[in-house]
Amino acid sequence: MVTFFSYAMIITFMFLIMKKKLTPFTALVLVPFIFTIIGALIGIFPTNIGEMALQGIKDTATTGVMLLFAILYFSIMLDAGLFDPLTNFVIRAAKGDPLKITVGTAIVAAMVSLNGDGTTTTLITCTAFLPIYRRLNLSIMNFGVLVILMNTIMNLLPWGGPTARVIAVLDVNEQAILRSLAPGMIVSVIYMIFVAYYMGKKERKRLGIQQLTSEEIEELCASSDKDEDNLKRPQYIWINAIMTIVLVVMLVLGTLPSVVLFLVGTVLALIINYHSLSEQRERIQENAGDAVQVVILVLGAGILMGLFTGTGMADALALSLTNIIPERFGRFWGLIV
Repeated sequence: MVTFFSYAMIITFMFLIMKKKLTPFTALVLVPFIFTIIGALIGIFPTNIGEMALQGIKDTATTGVMLLFAILYFSIMLDAGLFDPLTNFVIRAAKGDPLKITVGTAIVAAMVSLNGDGTTTTLITCTAFLPIYRRLNLSIMNFGVLVILMNTIMNLLPWGGPTARVIAVLDVNEQAILRSLAPGMIVSVIYMIFVAYYMGKKERKRLGIQQLTSEEIEELCASSDKDEDNLKRPQYIWINAIMTIVLVVMLVLGTLPSVVLFLVGTVLALIINYHSLSEQRERIQENAGDAVQVVILVLGAGILMGLFTGTGMADALALSLTNIIPERFGRFWGLIV
């Protein structure tokens, strides 16, 4: 009976999300609660539902806090213009060469995806590169492919949505996850740069290298949003760059817990770049929305796993799968998944 409930809950959960009947967050919370309550009423599950859910939240709380400050930190760096010099360098160095533009697009997309948020990456890369793609008549489809695939790779960082939910569910160390994922991510990024090179070669063959005047290049580099310009802190670019590099290195080496690193990093980023209390408050308010979207999903996943584990459904599902899978396929199961 427990096995039946575990399969029914997972199938119901996936159906509601794939059919867009519920958002992932509401499904993560409501579906396990409903199944657990029904199971408790008919006597196959424990009745301490609140304790199981609370234990799941406790298990994921540290991950949720880490995500909150990781996203805030990189969002503040983006506001301060940490990656603007790289973007402007790419545009100036390209000088109308499609090959350099596509490779530059891929590199910038990877860098600005460090905050794990696809929306921010899309906004920044579109603002920076779409004008030059239109000016040179380059394929917008190529631009979309490069940005989305690069963002997909960088979204595997521990503070990105998918990996964050895996960390919450499996209760593993995010620094260990990062060390395990980093080699594959580096290879994938290098592969995507070759894809950008291939696309650029085709565009160069189709359009040739066009000559842009210095005035046109400066116009493409200039921001059209005065409010964003007011947030830039070019005078602190090297401090921000060094601080970000040190933070990432310490994160990979496991010098301190990641939640502590990002907490201190966020505080320093605010103090260094925005001196007045009102500016600091505005940066937190503006960027909190991106962080909250990920954090509530992690807490929702914690509730699901707290109930799924506490009721015994997780063990029942695992045992059922091991019985279904032929023993000779066991060592290939990772590849099959």
